[in-house]
Amino acid sequence: MQVLAGHGQGGMEKHVAELSRGLALQGDDVLVVCSAAVASLMPAEVRTSVINFGRARWNPFMRRDVGRVIQAQAPDIVHAQGSKAVDILVGMRSRFRAPLVGTLHNIKKRTSGFAGCDLSIAVSRALAASLVGPHRIIYNGVDCSQVESGPLIRGNPVLAVGRLVPAKGFDLLLQAWKGLPFDLEIAGDGPEKEKLHGLIRALGLGRQVRLLGRVDDVTRRMRAAAGVVISSRREGFSYVAAEALLTRTPLLSTDVPVANEVLDPSLILPTDPALMHQHLAQMLSCREEWAEACRPAFAFAAAHFSLQAMVEATRQAYLDLLAGDDQSSTFAR
Repeated sequence: MQVLAGHGQGGMEKHVAELSRGLALQGDDVLVVCSAAVASLMPAEVRTSVINFGRARWNPFMRRDVGRVIQAQAPDIVHAQGSKAVDILVGMRSRFRAPLVGTLHNIKKRTSGFAGCDLSIAVSRALAASLVGPHRIIYNGVDCSQVESGPLIRGNPVLAVGRLVPAKGFDLLLQAWKGLPFDLEIAGDGPEKEKLHGLIRALGLGRQVRLLGRVDDVTRRMRAAAGVVISSRREGFSYVAAEALLTRTPLLSTDVPVANEVLDPSLILPTDPALMHQHLAQMLSCREEWAEACRPAFAFAAAHFSLQAMVEATRQAYLDLLAGDDQSSTFAR
């Protein structure tokens, strides 16, 4: 049983959908307990049970509803996805005997609730540092079937990808881009769109920078780009970093997970626009050296960032719990 108490359409919902489908394709019976909006995102291979999670995490009626589903289904494993689901399930721990797993997806000020889980999972080393008790690092996986094969044909534009929100730091990137003799494409949409358009005009970058809006062919664009730049102020786990490395696209990133765990330190960008400009100018002028510095990260991604690796590592964690085999560690399994 996967319990997802959010109601968005972001990375956590994507993760649960892909993990659940992967487990189902291996023969497991998977039930996702979630809101109606999230249930519509789940794949056909898994069952869903809809609960109104719009209520506060301590709401007794919501806990009653969750408890009824657990009692009716009698799952072997209960997996709480995110801190709200963890708090809900830890608070009703006496009502079920199945092992409780909790996954921390994003940076949180308070993670004490995870101490009530039999096993916690972090999607990056940085997040694992805030957990106590048995825990493992299992990186989010990318569906490698979506990663094109064939010869690489690198073009001139550098690519940035992400929702147009302050956390992604595209304003920092645009300030740093002024004066660089390279083109930049930013794929994504969001509430900062008009603000970023205005900044592009103010900086005189209209001929060099394009906001592409939402695109459905991100990996194809990565394979055609000179490289990918991540300018985020904060991340829990960067799918953009994983996709770039799986497509063997040279990557530069600010000091955020998971890029900062696998990239050579020379590939980590400062967040000060002036210093970022200097770093970008140096790396973009030395494309072969940039690609060579990424080779170890390409190999790590191939081993740990695939959807298959994520599903297998999570399933093994379940089996170890059921067998009473406590082999938890702070390393990806």
